[in-house]
Amino acid sequence: MWLSQLTGPAREEADRVPEEHLKLQQDLQQLGLLPAGPADGIYAQETRSAILAWQNSRGRPVTGFLSNADASTLKQEVTTARAASSDVPTARDIPLQNAGGVYVVPVRINGVITLDFIVDSGASDVVIPADVAMTLIRTDTISDDDYVGNTEYMLADGSTAKSDRFTLRELKVGELTLSNVTASISSVKSTPLLGQSFLSKLGSWSIDNNRHVLRLTGLGN
Repeated sequence: MWLSQLTGPAREEADRVPEEHLKLQQDLQQLGLLPAGPADGIYAQETRSAILAWQNSRGRPVTGFLSNADASTLKQEVTTARAASSDVPTARDIPLQNAGGVYVVPVRINGVITLDFIVDSGASDVVIPADVAMTLIRTDTISDDDYVGNTEYMLADGSTAKSDRFTLRELKVGELTLSNVTASISSVKSTPLLGQSFLSKLGSWSIDNNRHVLRLTGLGN
């Protein structure tokens, strides 16, 4: 008898099962219109106020009842908001250390050795000294299968040099681990460089000189 007296949005709302009321309350919480806490499926004054606020701010008919069209729009809004939130990449700040006037960052190579690398966007590859490569070979974390040939590089003084190239199975910077990173081998006295073969795998990276951190964000395509 009570249902027979309802029409429009009020009737559409009353026809829903309790589980749907719970979900819609949770959607209102997700949008910050209802305080966080267990949803009870009961549309008391607090929930009615949240519905009115949502309808008013979205330009929908202000009835205080969730019609079928309102419920569908509310669900879609929350789904879109969740998707947008999940697309935001996580930024990782890695402390930089001052070593002889340059900033370096600790990098773990293939899970067996950690070295301080200079971040060098001008280097096309990650560069490791020859003695480090020998250590990786002795620990069986570089094999013949990881060899990808050699290439010729132009040095800062304009001269060129050939270098063997290997695929490093794992490079870990802070809590971020990247797999299958190409590295070149240089002389024993050279400085390890974190070049583009690592940096280009990231969504973005930057150096914060004020906070002395390397900021790494997401993974690239």
